[in-house]
Amino acid sequence: MIIKLIYGLFLTSILTFAALTEVDRQEFVRQNILDKYNPGFENGKAKWTNSDGTFALDSSSNIGTGLQSGSFDASATTQTLTSSTVSIPKALYGQSCLARIKYKGGDANLAFKVMDGSSNVLASETLSASTIFRPVGLSFVCPTTGSLKLQISSTANAAIIYLDDAYIGENFQVATTQAISEWKNDLTFTTSGFGTISVSDFRYQQVGDRMFVKGRFTIGTVAAAEGYIELPTGLTINTSKMSSSVQGTKVGGITRITSGASYASLDHILFYDGSTNNRVYYSLAPDGSNALDKDLVNAQFGSGEDVQFDFEVPITEWAGSTNALSFDKAGQSWSGYHDADCGWTFGSASFTDAVSVDASCTFAERTNRNFGTVTSYNDGTPGNNYPGITFTPVKIGSYYVCAKPVAYNGTANQQGDLQLYDGTTEISTAATRQAGSTVMFTTIPVCGIYKATSVAAKNIYLRGSVYTTGTLNINNNTSTAGSRTVEWSIFALDQEIPATILKGVVGTQSTVSERIERLSFGESGGSMASPTACTSASCTVYSQSGSWVSSIARNSTGDYSVTIATGIFASAPTCVASTFVAGTVANCESFGSATATAIPVLCRLSNGVTDSAVNLICMGPKGSL
Repeated sequence: MIIKLIYGLFLTSILTFAALTEVDRQEFVRQNILDKYNPGFENGKAKWTNSDGTFALDSSSNIGTGLQSGSFDASATTQTLTSSTVSIPKALYGQSCLARIKYKGGDANLAFKVMDGSSNVLASETLSASTIFRPVGLSFVCPTTGSLKLQISSTANAAIIYLDDAYIGENFQVATTQAISEWKNDLTFTTSGFGTISVSDFRYQQVGDRMFVKGRFTIGTVAAAEGYIELPTGLTINTSKMSSSVQGTKVGGITRITSGASYASLDHILFYDGSTNNRVYYSLAPDGSNALDKDLVNAQFGSGEDVQFDFEVPITEWAGSTNALSFDKAGQSWSGYHDADCGWTFGSASFTDAVSVDASCTFAERTNRNFGTVTSYNDGTPGNNYPGITFTPVKIGSYYVCAKPVAYNGTANQQGDLQLYDGTTEISTAATRQAGSTVMFTTIPVCGIYKATSVAAKNIYLRGSVYTTGTLNINNNTSTAGSRTVEWSIFALDQEIPATILKGVVGTQSTVSERIERLSFGESGGSMASPTACTSASCTVYSQSGSWVSSIARNSTGDYSVTIATGIFASAPTCVASTFVAGTVANCESFGSATATAIPVLCRLSNGVTDSAVNLICMGPKGSL
């Protein structure tokens, strides 16, 4: 009977675990650093403090899990309910973290926050009323020292909120992604030294934060000038990921493909000069000081010749394209309005800006999902408003923009036209007509697709015209019906979510979760760009994925021990080592008895051992972290 009971409880546990959602399963295996700080209010009010308002317990109908929940009823602004501070474990230093709590009730007068020990807000979200317990999560980067706490705060008298299952720990809601685009030709590259080029075809592909460029063109009249290709406006080379050496760094090549050319050399170098962040230069070969020269085009190329080229560079403006992506943060959209106290007029027979700005106009935001700051378009002085918006695109791509102004022509039987405009290009148009002499306030949608070719700030606004006579009005401060003068909405159309890899896990044929990690190390004072062989007792980490390696010791010449943080691997991983000191013919390898927390590395020459800088890649069964 006892055996049957134990087996029944075991089977029930397995079935219960299987029935959970993936997010809830993670809570069983992730360390909640609030575990000892009463996260579910099962120990009453311990470890939680209210500044004002009413803090109570509920053990009847408003329970998330367990026997009771906490409740907070804020009656005025700046009232708070705050958890005790908890120290950040070293394993979470600098990592993607998550603060989460389940709640029921509440309203938009409450916000959920995660704060450091000095009460600096690391992330926050305004709540909305909920009739069921639901989770709200905040993704943030854990500080590299100190403590954390959770807080519910009020901005006004709020509906009572019930709280349960608080969590702070590793962010189990994220996945690592890499933006990968198709090959495109919708950006403008420019050249110098090659004259007026023709038959040109410049194509690029984005892979994470790197731009791959390839193409061809026919040279015009060559000049006695340095030859280079310049990146499209709004894009710059991420110099932090390139060597600053004045000798230059090769990034690609350019090839003459003209048959029977009279010049001996066909293949040439494209290089980054160490400082200019928007160009790649042409060079025939290194000079006497082993530096890449910015060569004159007419020295090696002839007018009318055809060339092909390719290069790749990291792009500053794409730096966020390879990161931890929270699926509830993937989209970008915004909405807002110019209020009923706003008004503009237009009187020209062709599309023109409003006759004057409105200096007493209210502009407000309704929603903002990962879109950044949007402001009212003005004449250069904030507050001098035109009917438009100013925003900085999150990324290059297509955006759907919609303006819905209340518009009319005040003259009987006359038409007014509206144009959505970006200062250069017409995005969309719409028309309104006054039938008879009675003024008819009509909402006119003016919507279209806007193509952002850079991530510089953009102005999108309405222009107007009249067909023959009269004045086109956008509300003109006359509406008393409570409607807004212009409703605005915008969202990114290129909402691609590439195939994802769960954080800390790689896809294999293995029946258990596998992980892969990388490490580069050498002597102190060296770097990834200029590695130096490690000869000291303790080697320096140049680069690693996360913080899986805690230290590297040099035991003797060429003999190193890599110490791995506990919990990274469940058992000894398989590792591959190599040298990356320029000109070195050493052979580095992982040898001997590796464990889940220690990897031996040995570097040899044909006649014995030697010190080196080392690249190490390890893959094995995933541990508890």
